[in-house]
Amino acid sequence: MYLSKGQKRTIQAGLMGLSAVLLIQGGWKAIANPQTYSASDLQAIHEQGIEGKAVRLAGQKTAAVLGIVQMTFAAGCLALAGIVAESTPSRILPKQLDPADTPPEQIIDRNQTLTALRHRLVELLQDHPWLMQTIAAESLIIIAPAGAGKSSIASVIAFLRSILRNHSVHLLDPHAAINVERGIWLIGDIYQSEQEILGAGEEITARHSRSNPCTAVLDEFGSLGADKNSRTAKFASDIVGSAIRDNRKFHNHFVFLCHGRSKGQMGGEAMPSGYLDSWTHKSMVLELESDYSMWGEAEFAGRARFKPAGKAFDDDSAYTSIQIPDFLNPIAIRREFHQLFAVLGLTQAQHQEQKPQYNPTVMKLIDEALSEEHLSGVKTLLDRLYQASAEETQCTSIDPAQAVSSLSNSAVQMFRYYFDKGQKYIDSDGWLEVKILRENWAKHKGILAEQFKEILAETISTELALMQENRWKPRIAKTDLPPEDSTGVE
Repeated sequence: MYLSKGQKRTIQAGLMGLSAVLLIQGGWKAIANPQTYSASDLQAIHEQGIEGKAVRLAGQKTAAVLGIVQMTFAAGCLALAGIVAESTPSRILPKQLDPADTPPEQIIDRNQTLTALRHRLVELLQDHPWLMQTIAAESLIIIAPAGAGKSSIASVIAFLRSILRNHSVHLLDPHAAINVERGIWLIGDIYQSEQEILGAGEEITARHSRSNPCTAVLDEFGSLGADKNSRTAKFASDIVGSAIRDNRKFHNHFVFLCHGRSKGQMGGEAMPSGYLDSWTHKSMVLELESDYSMWGEAEFAGRARFKPAGKAFDDDSAYTSIQIPDFLNPIAIRREFHQLFAVLGLTQAQHQEQKPQYNPTVMKLIDEALSEEHLSGVKTLLDRLYQASAEETQCTSIDPAQAVSSLSNSAVQMFRYYFDKGQKYIDSDGWLEVKILRENWAKHKGILAEQFKEILAETISTELALMQENRWKPRIAKTDLPPEDSTGVE
């Protein structure tokens, strides 16, 4: 027989009510019987027992038994009520909610967070007009000895430009691994090796939009021009030339970090005539003072001199003494804004490895030299290749250890082949035919012509090898190569 939900609920309620009545009555009867007896009753019963007479007790055992039976029926009624109950309880009808009584959902809005961060930064900056000028500067030179805080201050200035003026940030730092470990660089793309730094030149001097300008921080700038004949010296002079001519119309901004005021520490002989004077006159200059430890090491002092743009670099009257605020420190910035950083998804500056940029003429000639259809004319092509790369190979003052450290593993393996198995093929002047390199090494390693071409170009562009006619030879010794374990090759 089918029962409706209403009938089921009625039966269930009746069974539970009956169970409650039976449970109360039965429990009372079970507890109240048999009755307790007084001391005189027990003495009378004892005397009658001694005399052998029958004893009649006042209690009603039947009532106690009936109480237990009633309690049993109560349990049965409860069990039956459970069987009759619905398998799923009826849903509670939703209550109409008043929107006025409901608190708004706490959604974190990125734009609001960015606005809050900008307002807080402006509050910090309003007492330091010179710092506001450095944020807008097209060219800024920071001068201080090693350890005096140049990189830390440049990092915060680049961060402020990114947040307040929407700059993309590029960090060209030969010691980036150390500075990242110390938590110096807050934001931006990092370029560390010489090839990466040279490869970033096109990006940082390219035309950018007014809404998304570019800031490039050039750490250890003075060291780039240490050898006036090197590729890095030409790179340094090109960047200074861009800072003098193009940054306003291209929306490019530069921060140069130098160890001192002397010409040798600010580009040296790499700077064409007139560049140094024009650059330092146009640039804002922040010259940090430093304290020294008992060991003679420079330490951050919190004091500096500031020169605005358009003032003579060597005119002391152009400089104003300033105090560096405590918040101009990457660690202080992280501590102050770590929650806002998390909301905005800001992460520490990231390493951006770039593919090396090679002379396109050299690449084209290597392509032709490795083409099967031109093998008959390979000598002529490689002669042209040598002439095209002559400008790249005139430098004689490279640092082999530093240059080798920037090589790919494949290039290191090719050098190692030359010094080991390749020795039986070289001529009296140390030259090895490119054909032998290709047949005996590249093909054996599974290196295709395109990759082999790039490896050859890499060794030439880093000034570690020469190519003449159809021959190739290193400009380094075997001892300049890293230990085999460090390259992961055998």
